[in-house]
Amino acid sequence: MPIYVYQCPDCETKFEKLTAMGADAPDCPDCGTHTRKVPATIQFMSANGASAGTNYAPAPRAGGVCGCGHGGCGIH
Repeated sequence: MPIYVYQCPDCETKFEKLTAMGADAPDCPDCGTHTRKVPATIQFMSANGASAGTNYAPAPRAGGVCGCGHGGCGIH
């Protein structure tokens, strides 16, 4: 099972959760509101110990739709 990043639309709490692919988004652990999946930031470490963060959001397809199917990517 992959680890996904979720964010609450009400209190803006962000958290990670190990979730089965295709499972519904969990409720917020702070306020109980239904959350949405957001793109994760990935950190890379260079040989000298410096880090660089990269946000890997899916590229939009023709017509401006990312292809996630339900807005879970945070692009639309």
